[in-house]
Amino acid sequence: MLSTKVLEFPNSRAATSLLAYCYYYVSDFQNALQNYERLMKMCPDVDEYRFYYAQALFKAARTKGLAAKKAAEDAVAKRAAFEPLKSAPPSPEKMAAFKAMKEAMKKAKAARKEFKEAKAAAQAGRKEVRDLVKDAAPLKMKAKRLSVAKKYIGRGVAFEESAGVARAR
Repeated sequence: MLSTKVLEFPNSRAATSLLAYCYYYVSDFQNALQNYERLMKMCPDVDEYRFYYAQALFKAARTKGLAAKKAAEDAVAKRAAFEPLKSAPPSPEKMAAFKAMKEAMKKAKAARKEFKEAKAAAQAGRKEVRDLVKDAAPLKMKAKRLSVAKKYIGRGVAFEESAGVARAR
Protein backbone atom coordinates (compact mmCIF):
# COMPACT_ATOMS: atom_id res chain seq x y z
CA MET A 1 0.00 0.00 0.00
CA LEU A 2 2.80 2.40 0.90
CA SER A 3 4.63 1.47 -2.30
CA THR A 4 1.61 2.54 -4.33
CA LYS A 5 1.51 5.88 -2.49
CA VAL A 6 5.18 6.44 -3.32
CA LEU A 7 4.41 5.66 -6.96
CA GLU A 8 1.41 7.99 -6.80
CA PHE A 9 3.43 10.77 -5.12
CA PRO A 10 7.06 10.17 -6.19
CA ASN A 11 8.32 13.39 -4.58
CA SER A 12 6.77 12.68 -1.18
CA ARG A 13 9.58 12.74 1.33
CA ALA A 14 7.36 11.37 4.11
CA ALA A 15 6.10 8.39 2.10
CA THR A 16 9.57 7.52 0.79
CA SER A 17 11.09 7.83 4.26
CA LEU A 18 8.44 5.63 5.83
CA LEU A 19 8.78 3.06 3.05
CA ALA A 20 12.57 2.98 3.46
CA TYR A 21 12.16 2.50 7.21
CA CYS A 22 9.64 -0.31 6.68
CA TYR A 23 11.95 -2.10 4.24
CA TYR A 24 14.81 -1.77 6.73
CA TYR A 25 12.62 -3.04 9.57
CA VAL A 26 11.62 -6.19 7.65
CA SER A 27 15.27 -6.75 6.62
CA ASP A 28 14.74 -5.98 2.93
CA PHE A 29 17.96 -3.98 2.82
CA GLN A 30 18.21 -3.71 -0.98
CA ASN A 31 14.88 -1.87 -1.21
CA ALA A 32 15.75 0.18 1.88
CA LEU A 33 18.99 1.21 0.16
CA GLN A 34 17.13 2.28 -2.97
CA ASN A 35 14.69 4.40 -1.00
CA TYR A 36 17.34 5.99 1.22
CA GLU A 37 19.31 6.76 -1.93
CA ARG A 38 16.25 8.55 -3.36
CA LEU A 39 15.88 10.44 -0.08
CA MET A 40 19.52 11.54 -0.16
CA LYS A 41 18.93 12.95 -3.64
CA MET A 42 15.65 14.58 -2.59
CA CYS A 43 17.08 16.09 0.61
CA PRO A 44 20.87 16.32 0.33
CA ASP A 45 21.06 18.50 3.45
CA VAL A 46 19.51 15.87 5.76
CA ASP A 47 22.38 13.90 7.27
CA GLU A 48 20.08 11.33 8.88
CA TYR A 49 19.32 9.80 5.48
CA ARG A 50 23.03 9.36 4.79
CA PHE A 51 23.38 7.70 8.18
CA TYR A 52 20.41 5.36 7.57
CA TYR A 53 21.76 4.58 4.10
CA ALA A 54 25.11 3.59 5.62
CA GLN A 55 23.33 1.42 8.19
CA ALA A 56 21.40 -0.34 5.44
CA LEU A 57 24.66 -0.88 3.52
CA PHE A 58 26.20 -2.49 6.57
CA LYS A 59 23.20 -4.75 7.16
CA ALA A 60 23.07 -5.71 3.47
CA ALA A 61 26.73 -6.70 3.61
CA ARG A 62 26.10 -8.84 6.69
CA THR A 63 23.16 -10.53 4.99
CA LYS A 64 25.23 -11.21 1.88
CA GLY A 65 28.05 -12.49 4.05
CA LEU A 66 25.72 -15.01 5.66
CA ALA A 67 24.40 -16.03 2.24
CA ALA A 68 27.98 -16.50 0.98
CA LYS A 69 28.81 -18.62 4.01
CA LYS A 70 25.71 -20.79 3.45
CA ALA A 71 26.54 -21.17 -0.26
CA ALA A 72 30.11 -22.19 0.60
CA GLU A 73 28.85 -24.75 3.13
CA ASP A 74 26.44 -26.11 0.51
CA ALA A 75 29.30 -26.43 -2.01
CA VAL A 76 31.42 -28.29 0.54
CA ALA A 77 28.52 -30.65 1.27
CA LYS A 78 27.95 -31.33 -2.46
CA ARG A 79 31.65 -31.96 -2.94
CA ALA A 80 31.65 -34.37 0.00
CA ALA A 81 28.67 -36.18 -1.54
CA PHE A 82 30.54 -36.48 -4.85
CA GLU A 83 33.82 -37.80 -3.35
CA PRO A 84 32.68 -41.42 -2.93
CA LEU A 85 31.40 -41.44 -6.52
CA LYS A 86 34.72 -40.25 -7.99
CA SER A 87 36.16 -43.71 -8.43
CA ALA A 88 32.81 -45.25 -9.48
CA PRO A 89 32.18 -45.99 -13.15
CA PRO A 90 30.20 -43.38 -15.12
CA SER A 91 26.52 -43.40 -14.20
CA PRO A 92 23.56 -41.03 -14.24
CA GLU A 93 23.87 -40.73 -10.43
CA LYS A 94 27.53 -39.73 -10.71
CA MET A 95 26.75 -37.15 -13.41
CA ALA A 96 23.90 -35.66 -11.34
CA ALA A 97 26.14 -35.39 -8.27
CA PHE A 98 28.91 -33.83 -10.39
CA LYS A 99 26.51 -31.27 -11.89
CA ALA A 100 25.09 -30.45 -8.43
CA MET A 101 28.61 -29.96 -7.08
CA LYS A 102 29.60 -27.69 -10.00
CA GLU A 103 26.41 -25.63 -9.64
CA ALA A 104 26.95 -25.25 -5.88
CA MET A 105 30.54 -24.13 -6.48
CA LYS A 106 29.35 -21.51 -9.02
CA LYS A 107 26.78 -20.22 -6.53
CA ALA A 108 29.40 -20.06 -3.79
CA LYS A 109 31.78 -18.14 -6.05
CA ALA A 110 29.02 -15.69 -7.06
CA ALA A 111 27.96 -15.27 -3.41
CA ARG A 112 31.58 -14.57 -2.39
CA LYS A 113 31.85 -11.94 -5.11
CA GLU A 114 28.57 -10.29 -4.02
CA PHE A 115 29.76 -10.34 -0.43
CA LYS A 116 33.07 -8.68 -1.32
CA GLU A 117 31.21 -5.94 -3.21
CA ALA A 118 28.74 -5.46 -0.37
CA LYS A 119 31.56 -5.41 2.18
CA ALA A 120 33.37 -2.70 0.21
CA ALA A 121 30.15 -0.69 0.02
CA ALA A 122 29.59 -1.17 3.77
CA GLN A 123 33.11 0.02 4.52
CA ALA A 124 32.46 3.11 2.41
CA GLY A 125 29.21 3.59 4.34
CA ARG A 126 31.06 3.15 7.63
CA LYS A 127 33.54 5.85 6.55
CA GLU A 128 30.62 8.12 5.72
CA VAL A 129 29.12 7.52 9.17
CA ARG A 130 32.47 8.32 10.79
CA ASP A 131 32.62 11.53 8.77
CA LEU A 132 29.07 12.40 9.84
CA VAL A 133 29.93 11.82 13.48
CA LYS A 134 33.12 13.85 13.08
CA ASP A 135 31.12 16.68 11.49
CA ALA A 136 28.52 16.50 14.24
CA ALA A 137 31.04 16.68 17.12
CA PRO A 138 31.84 20.40 16.72
CA LEU A 139 28.13 21.15 16.39
CA LYS A 140 27.45 19.26 19.59
CA MET A 141 30.19 21.23 21.33
CA LYS A 142 28.76 24.53 20.04
CA ALA A 143 25.31 23.54 21.26
CA LYS A 144 26.72 22.73 24.69
CA ARG A 145 28.56 26.05 24.86
CA LEU A 146 25.40 27.83 23.74
CA SER A 147 23.30 26.20 26.44
CA VAL A 148 25.91 27.10 29.09
CA ALA A 149 26.04 30.67 27.77
CA LYS A 150 22.24 30.91 27.86
CA LYS A 151 22.28 29.68 31.45
CA TYR A 152 24.77 32.37 32.49
CA ILE A 153 22.96 35.03 30.46
CA GLY A 154 19.74 33.99 32.20
CA ARG A 155 21.45 34.33 35.59
CA GLY A 156 22.81 37.74 34.61
CA VAL A 157 19.38 38.96 33.51
CA ALA A 158 17.89 37.63 36.73
CA PHE A 159 20.63 39.38 38.72
CA GLU A 160 20.09 42.66 36.85
CA GLU A 161 16.34 42.40 37.38
CA SER A 162 16.77 41.73 41.10
CA ALA A 163 19.25 44.59 41.34
CA GLY A 164 16.85 46.85 39.41
CA VAL A 165 14.00 45.87 41.69
CA ALA A 166 16.23 46.51 44.71
CA ARG A 167 17.12 50.00 43.39
CA ALA A 168 13.48 50.86 42.73
CA ARG A 169 12.53 50.20 46.34
